[in-house]
Amino acid sequence: MSEFNIIRYKIHKGRYLNPTLIYKMGPLKAYRLSHTKMANEIIASIPEGLDDKRKAYHVYLELGKRVSEDPKFVFADPNNQRELEDIYEGDLTEEGYGICKSIAETYHAILRDKRVGVKSVLVKSSMNRKFPHIDCLLFLDGKEYVTNLIADLSRIKTGKRTRNFGYRLEKTEEDPDFIQDPIAKRYAIERNLYATRMHRLFPNLSYFLEREVGEFDLDLGYSYRLTEYDGSIKGIYTNDVFDNIYETFGYGSNDSEYGFDESTSKDERIRKKFETILGIADTYSQKNGNINYLENIRFIGRTMRKMLTGEELARVVPYALATKGDPRSITSVVKVTNDPNDSESRTFYFVKGPSDDEYSFYSKEDLKDYMKSASGMYILGIMDRKRRDITSEDILREN
Repeated sequence: MSEFNIIRYKIHKGRYLNPTLIYKMGPLKAYRLSHTKMANEIIASIPEGLDDKRKAYHVYLELGKRVSEDPKFVFADPNNQRELEDIYEGDLTEEGYGICKSIAETYHAILRDKRVGVKSVLVKSSMNRKFPHIDCLLFLDGKEYVTNLIADLSRIKTGKRTRNFGYRLEKTEEDPDFIQDPIAKRYAIERNLYATRMHRLFPNLSYFLEREVGEFDLDLGYSYRLTEYDGSIKGIYTNDVFDNIYETFGYGSNDSEYGFDESTSKDERIRKKFETILGIADTYSQKNGNINYLENIRFIGRTMRKMLTGEELARVVPYALATKGDPRSITSVVKVTNDPNDSESRTFYFVKGPSDDEYSFYSKEDLKDYMKSASGMYILGIMDRKRRDITSEDILREN
């Protein structure tokens, strides 16, 4: 891997870092990445007089508005190692598609440019994977901070609080990841191993509190809006909007707020909730930059988990379909299966094509016609996971 030559990288204070954790990006590549049209626009947009923390965060937000995680990598055939390696070793595409490595490299290149001048280095979160995840480590005021921009893309583009700028690596036993499914638990354990290695190499490794990042947001105008709150200025995020809805509707406890009564069917309830949530999301989201499929479906997925009941969630299956044979041109099909305990219940769908601004309601017959008329359409998977075992019959099947 030509751009992934692992070396002993000398960093400040004369320390030497573990060569299996740090890798260096060459100066020619750094120059090329920091002088693209997009990079030049971001650098030119940095307000005068910012300290390094806010400067690094401004670049983080502005780059996050412009790039997207590449579905071609996410939905790639795991047996096609050549395709995976080509994408992993590549730069951002002209359309702004990339993966953790290319996005982190671009962020690092912009920061190290003399026009910005924020010290950073690229780090691997795993040492035993062929395609390890890459973070960008910042050196600010005598401390080090880990950033993971790709994990915040959906939040940045929908006006939510960011969680991965100078974030805490450790996960405790009380963290929900430790009591969820085995995959989440394994991820939490790997995160703690990563944290242990990083603390050994960087004794001044730190993280920003939510309050501190909130102050950055206020200073940079990222919050949805500013309002007086308890005598002080507070930023409003999409999170706050949905928290307010949740407190009002609370898992269906206040059904009258939706216009429901005892005669309202379960199908009508879940359809109305879905339409209401999507409508409010469309109204209150900042929609910074171009929201592509992965950012959109993750935003919806997080919101659905909070706003729908467990019984309602069990009926929802989000499918991803490639359009015109292009895995980067995705039609999102959110299936709401029929309730097997209700003979009147029917399966229905919400569909959003790659050029659509919003989801549309589809019956099973509507979707069948849509899939027949679409050119080069094929199934990629569920949510953001590759699934080769799914057929169109599965999508159209009643429960």
